[in-house]
Amino acid sequence: MSWAITNTGPFTLNRPFDIHLYLDDVFLNSWRPTGLSVDFFSFVDDWDELASHIRLTPGDHTLKLVIDPYEEIPETDETDNVYELPVSITGGLTPRPGTRLPDIAPVALDGWDGPLVFNSYDGRTINGPLSTDSTTYVSFAAENVGVSSALNDVAVHLYLDDILASRWTSRWLVPLGRLQLQGWDKLLDRLQLKPGEHKVRLVLDPGNLIHESDETNNEIGRTVTWATGPVDPAPALTMVLPPTPPAPVTLPNLVPHWNFAPDGPIVVSSAEDTSTHNPIVSGQPAYVDISVQNLSLVDAGSFSSSLYLDDELVETLRASDGLVRNASSRGPASDLHRCRDRHSDRQPAQCG
Repeated sequence: MSWAITNTGPFTLNRPFDIHLYLDDVFLNSWRPTGLSVDFFSFVDDWDELASHIRLTPGDHTLKLVIDPYEEIPETDETDNVYELPVSITGGLTPRPGTRLPDIAPVALDGWDGPLVFNSYDGRTINGPLSTDSTTYVSFAAENVGVSSALNDVAVHLYLDDILASRWTSRWLVPLGRLQLQGWDKLLDRLQLKPGEHKVRLVLDPGNLIHESDETNNEIGRTVTWATGPVDPAPALTMVLPPTPPAPVTLPNLVPHWNFAPDGPIVVSSAEDTSTHNPIVSGQPAYVDISVQNLSLVDAGSFSSSLYLDDELVETLRASDGLVRNASSRGPASDLHRCRDRHSDRQPAQCG
């Protein structure tokens, strides 16, 4: 691809200016001549890096050359700085390399108003008022939400009214790897921005050089309005107080315990050595198991447990050895009729 431009005006240009090349509105490359004399030419011959900037696909496309895209140079005619050339590309599509692919997508981080934020407040990630008379701060974030790394360079382009405002490049992105820029303040340095609404776009991998599992989520756009004059001051920050730490644990916490017995911390049965309820018969032995847990980081000393039937005290059981922290204890509590006879080798207070 070759291009040439000339200065047809009455004055020599003695300062640098930009020249941008696009394919289907995707920025490809830029050149910056240092000046241009009257009726002289600036040109590039046989530039061959097209395929290294964009993944070429068969079909009809448009090459576009834009001279002085930021309108830095006053000219006698500002309407003849763009030239478009229809081109037809033939050949086959590049095959997709498998299914485990990266996926670069814009993300809204915690505390951000979105993946792309504009305001006049340095250090803030909320959208705010803008003015052509104040610094504009731009923040964006993106992430590889795919299942494999993006091993190619990851390009990021920011467009303002379809003119490249800036570009950045990341070497590579692992899964969950993040691209993040906060408070970029160079947007208005070169752009001759007029007050009013403007179209902004953030494009990730604009040339589609990275094969992704989802090629449709690489762009985010919005309409942004710039006014004139001073902007409102930044809203006050909301102070988030740290949570009050809990009081240190100094006492044990004895509670009924379910883990040993699926039917609960008290199991009543007509059979011994069971953890489930069974029907009991009046006049026949009935066996009771109880479970107690110490839900605390502090050991419990000796304690008593009282067993009631219809609000009538049946037995008071004492755990002489206590219960250590975060531990549980289970044991036969009592034969409701004759605890002392059933455990003839123990004192009644030790039945549990």
